[in-house]
Formats: sequence, C-alpha cells, structure tokens
Amino acid sequence: MINAEMHYKLYRHLRSPVVDAGEGDAVCKGALKVALSQLLWFKERHLKSICMDEVSEQQLALVFPLLADGGVLITPSITAAAVKSLRKTYRYQRITEGSFTILKRLSGAPGELPAPVPKPVDGRKKVLLIRYGAIGDHLMVTPLIQHYHDEGWHITYNVSENGEKIFQGDPRIDDLMVQQMSLISTVRTEMDEYWRKLEKDYDKVVHLIECVEGDLLRVEGTPQYKDKWEKRAIECSGNYIDHHFDRAGLDIKGRLPSIWLSDSEREWARKEVEMVRKKLGKSFIVLWNIFGSSWHKAYPGMFEVWSLLKINRDDIGVIAVSDKMGKYVVGNDFNSILFNGCDRYKIRQSIALHSAVDAVVTPETWSMTAALGFDAPMIALLSHSSPSNISARPQDILMEAKLSDCPCKNCHQLHYSRTSCARGTYNRDATLCMDALPPGDVYQSLMKIRSAHGDHVTAVASAL
Repeated sequence: MINAEMHYKLYRHLRSPVVDAGEGDAVCKGALKVALSQLLWFKERHLKSICMDEVSEQQLALVFPLLADGGVLITPSITAAAVKSLRKTYRYQRITEGSFTILKRLSGAPGELPAPVPKPVDGRKKVLLIRYGAIGDHLMVTPLIQHYHDEGWHITYNVSENGEKIFQGDPRIDDLMVQQMSLISTVRTEMDEYWRKLEKDYDKVVHLIECVEGDLLRVEGTPQYKDKWEKRAIECSGNYIDHHFDRAGLDIKGRLPSIWLSDSEREWARKEVEMVRKKLGKSFIVLWNIFGSSWHKAYPGMFEVWSLLKINRDDIGVIAVSDKMGKYVVGNDFNSILFNGCDRYKIRQSIALHSAVDAVVTPETWSMTAALGFDAPMIALLSHSSPSNISARPQDILMEAKLSDCPCKNCHQLHYSRTSCARGTYNRDATLCMDALPPGDVYQSLMKIRSAHGDHVTAVASAL
C-alpha cells in the first residue's frame, strides 16, 4: 500500500488525470479511486498518472498501454523482470523516488532511457525556495536564486506549472520541483503540513507564497482587500524585489532580476528582432506587452500612441506580445509600424525578446520585471503600484496618473472583476488609472528614449 505519509514525495511526478488503484487514501486531490479490474475501462494513451500498490509482469502489460506519452506508473513494489519486459515494446524511463519506482512512458523507439542524474550536493548547504504564482511572480525570485547560487548553495525550487515554463534548464537550479497545482490542497493548514514534510531534507527553507500578492498587494476577495487606502499606502509601500530578500532573512537591497538565457535563445531573439526591423523598415524596435491578468493591467491609449507613430512616420516599430486574446485585440490596423506577435511566442521566447529590443513598454505585468533583467530602457505604465514598489533604473520611465485625475491611484490592490475598479473618464471600458495616462505623454516618453538611444549610437560611432 502507498503510505499516505509518503504521498508528498509523489506530487512532483503526478499529472492529471490521476487514477489510483491502490489501497488506502487517494494519493492526491482529484485522483480517481478505482479497483484494479476497473483500470481496463480506460482507453489506451489516455492517463497521465496511475498508482498501484504492486505490479506484476502481467499487470504491467495491461496497464502501461493506458498511459499517454509522458505519463507515469507509480508503485512501491515491482520486479526487475516486469520492468525488463517493457524494453521490446515501449520507450520508457525508470525513476526512483524513495521507496517508489516510477515508470515514465516516452515516445520514440522501444528501449529504456537512462533516468536523469540529480545534480550532486557535494557538501553544499541545501536551500528550498517555495513559490507558486504567475510568470511575473517567478521572475521576481530570480535575484534570490542568483544570490544563493553565488553563495554556493544547492538550490531546490518548488514551483507551479508557470515556474516550469520559465526555469526549465536554468543551470543555477539544481532541482526544479514542479507540481500541478490542481492536485494539491489549497487549504492553508494542509499546505502547511505538506511544506513541513518537504522541509525535513533542507538546511534552509524560504517561503515566498503571497510574498507580493498578500504582503504588498491586497487581492480582491480577501478581507485585507477592503483596508482603507491610508492603511494600504503605509503597509504596501515596500520594494517588491527587496521584500523577497526580507522573506529570506537577508538584509539585501537594490537587486535587479537575474534572468538566465541560453546562447541559442539570445541568438534567436536577435534574429527575430532583426527580422522585424526589416519587415517594418524601422531601426528602433519597441516590445509592447498588451495586457496582464488583472483588470487594470491594460492600457487603452496604446492605439492612440501607435496612431501617432504612424502619422508622424517615426523611426519606431513595435512588437506586440501577449496571449491569444491579444492577437485579436491588436488586429491588423497598424501593420506598417507594428508586428503582431501575440500568441506567436512561447513565454521563454517572449522573455528572450527583451534582450534584443531597443525599449519596452508595459503595464504592470510580467514584462515589467523581465525588462529590468536586460539593458533596454522601459516605460512602465503604473496602475496599482507606487514608484517605491518598483526597482527602476536611470534609463527607465515610470508613468502614473495624476492624483487629480485618479484619486484612487496606487491602490495596492489586484482587481479581477470589472465592478471593483473605477472606470475611465474617456474610455469607460478601461480603468481610471490607465485611462488617466494621456497617450501624448506616453508618446513623448518614447521620443525621449528614442532620442537618448540616437545620441548613444552617435557617440559610439564617433568614438570608433
């Protein structure tokens, strides 16, 4: 039987749908408990995770075909002969996790693929960083990861699926522990118990859950969300990145994101931006992130800014990035000055583009943090945050609404419903803080950055 006390060891390997044919409690939240005889009700290549108490050679022959590529069979008891029987028919990988054997089905020619070799500890102290959240949340952890890497720690990073997209292959992380969030309990007492079990094997544990959204931002739906503006302004004025070091008990200030890119990612980004330069006939390329996850992370005046760029025939081209919805929001009306990259790039590619463009314009979403990890100047369109929250550099421009135009500015709240945030004066579909940023001011900020870039290029050319 799979001991319930050991379930936490398996979370990193489980993916939906999970079928548990073992005795005792279900191995995770959302697992379907079935009898062994009921396993054959499922279609082949349908399941991502199967848990069984013990597996004979005959059972393995019946059960393994039910797994999709990448799916796993988990058991505390299986014979070497049973595993060996797979070699002529399937491609698979055998992984050991404590007392468990995990057989992962792979695509390709039959045979056993060697299991990945964990990075050795080599006497290093072990730190566990725990952070579940959105893309921007993970990017804010990068300076802390760099710190522990520079200090010689063995780093385990426990993340959600978003973290896997960003950190897969990052050489600073010795053990990327990815778990599907829908398979673990969101009840805080049960999560605390899970983390206490994880903590046993580490010298230091840094909890970064709600490090920003909770400590420095009030989230819609929580009691703290209704705190008075004055209370929020006092308690939420800290710097977002500095606060990660506070959580770790480190008195370190002023660090910027440290985002790892491979040489091939940087080269791809360079070529992609050069392609856009040629396509648009513009020498200065701006990455413009269209919107983020919250209602106030979208700037309605972007179309007016693009119109000014188009009418004035400025030497500025735009790469628009976002998810699939952004593809239709951006449309095709600005093709002469804009390359619609929404839904074109994977997240690692979108991050890499920040290393190759000449400037970044972004509302308060992940791109604001990504931009700080590279050289290009940024125009940040602030909504819920105050300048004290942001680690801006000399070349960056932080734009916020005037208090007279937006009395609720710097609310330090995350709004997820349209009714929770004041509507714009001119654009009623927008939030007041975004609507109150004049497109002409954003355009002039772009001109300022473009002018400084031209002076820099001229100075470099003269020096040569």
